[in-house]
Amino acid sequence: MEYATYNGAETIDIANRQKGVGTVKRWVYVAIGGLLGAAASVVYNYLFGPAPETTFDKSYQSRLDWALAEGEKAAASREAELRAQFEAAKQPRPPAPPVGESPEVSRKDAKAQRKEKDKEG
Repeated sequence: MEYATYNGAETIDIANRQKGVGTVKRWVYVAIGGLLGAAASVVYNYLFGPAPETTFDKSYQSRLDWALAEGEKAAASREAELRAQFEAAKQPRPPAPPVGESPEVSRKDAKAQRKEKDKEG
């Protein structure tokens, strides 16, 4: 069955036949669409459906709700940890050693003490 053309543009049916889009190819697309839909429904059911041991009462929680609650708990504990670190960092530091006593002097003293121990031992 031929369709009329309008200003040189053919209808979709004739264009598809000329491109080689046959019945088998269309069914392949339908099958792919069905498989993608089935996969999407499995994911949706996993995220929003009940866990295997779930009872349907006031305390019902889907996996997604449970995961979100666990994430909020983890965020709260991490925030408390970071706040404690921040408060510890705000504490005043111990005073610097007096001008005459530098870390180099104590290293020299430690080196001298090690030499003395080596001579004794």
